[in-house]
Amino acid sequence: MLKQIYKIDINGYAVTLNNELPFNQRSISSLYLEDDEEIPEGYVQAPDTSTQQLWLPKWNGENWVEGLSQAEIDALNNVSQQPTDADYLLDLDFRISMIELGI
Repeated sequence: MLKQIYKIDINGYAVTLNNELPFNQRSISSLYLEDDEEIPEGYVQAPDTSTQQLWLPKWNGENWVEGLSQAEIDALNNVSQQPTDADYLLDLDFRISMIELGI
């Protein structure tokens, strides 16, 4: 079985990719490892997204917490969620990666 790990910066924030996109369309830098593989330095096991949804995951040394203020979250929740061409390309890239990994 695979586990997902997030790359974190020196402040504990999950490193985001596609920073030219609006905040709610960015993806997080992550890797998948076998359960018995050691997590490399600078990475932390990703939060359980079935129980915890975070806009900007932040590792506080013990747990994942929300890295945005409630006002920032409220502003993002009011933004139109219309998919863009970049969304479709990211989704396609993700699906191809999953097929290549046999997931």
